[in-house]
Amino acid sequence: MNKELDELKDDLIPNTDQVLVINGVLHPWVEVTFGKYKRVLLHEYKAVELKLASSEIVIQL
Repeated sequence: MNKELDELKDDLIPNTDQVLVINGVLHPWVEVTFGKYKRVLLHEYKAVELKLASSEIVIQL
């Protein structure tokens, strides 16, 4: 039971290392979601990383 409880606790801990890697083209009007955080992209991006930082989805070129 304790092992199962520990596994469930691990699932509840937010993962701050969430990264979405785009190697191709990320088109305009795509909605990116990390949990409860959402961002609609208004421009085209090529070869970028998106990550959750300080409760905001940021784009790294």
